[in-house]
Amino acid sequence: MCGWYARSSSRSPPTCHLETDSLRPARCRHGHAAADVALALRLPDDGTAVRRRRILLHNSAPVEVSTSYYPADPVAGAPLAHRSKVPKSAPAVLLRLGMPERRFIDRVSARQPTGEEIVLLTLPGGLPVLRQLRTILADDDHPVEVSVLIQGAHPYELQYRQDVPKGLGP
Repeated sequence: MCGWYARSSSRSPPTCHLETDSLRPARCRHGHAAADVALALRLPDDGTAVRRRRILLHNSAPVEVSTSYYPADPVAGAPLAHRSKVPKSAPAVLLRLGMPERRFIDRVSARQPTGEEIVLLTLPGGLPVLRQLRTILADDDHPVEVSVLIQGAHPYELQYRQDVPKGLGP
């Protein structure tokens, strides 16, 4: 199990899961995805994806750029393929399309932000960002969504917990 935690400046434990109070409207477009996203979605060379990009806000300040990609063919005509707010949630739409979310795989890396990310997240100079590439899988481990989440690294820490199967420990 892992989670994102907002660091606390006091000695108290970190606050679990930064709550966002609002969301800037999604921008939606159809086209070719970046190589790692296309690979995670298992798109053919000429395959396209629907991209939905949102800015998450906390106390009116931007805290995350969230970009989700969906294979274009299965979501064509669905609310995910349009700029408007998705009724209920993306997982509910995917479920109605016969693509229930069953598990996900996260890859997390740190890097320097792009110029656009500095502006979108109003980052002070010199601070790295965390990039989370999340592949969401349906039945038979078929990818139904890939999300790229970008956050300033300074207010976060990662926490992981994994049980050790019996017989592997002392």
